[in-house]
Amino acid sequence: MDDKKNVGLIATVVTGLLCGCPGICVCLYGTMFSFFGGTYTSDLPGSYYTGDLPPTVGYAMLCVGLIMVLIPISIGGYTFFTQRKDKAEVVDLDDPVPPAI
Repeated sequence: MDDKKNVGLIATVVTGLLCGCPGICVCLYGTMFSFFGGTYTSDLPGSYYTGDLPPTVGYAMLCVGLIMVLIPISIGGYTFFTQRKDKAEVVDLDDPVPPAI
């Protein structure tokens, strides 16, 4: 039982670092692009392009970021709620009772 708890805790921390932190950054950039717009610049050899990003790019980034943030939350919730089901200790009634002091 303790091994499953450790694996769940490690999985929660790893997904928090690999999915949660970048997901928050993607959410912030998506919010900025959807409200304020964005520009891009392409520095390809022989050409130079600039343009505006449509707000739909920001909305898409916001959705992807929210999914990335929900991954560690769901793994942590699954770990927490599956570990709460502790089995009740079985007491054998046929054991002799020690004398009272």
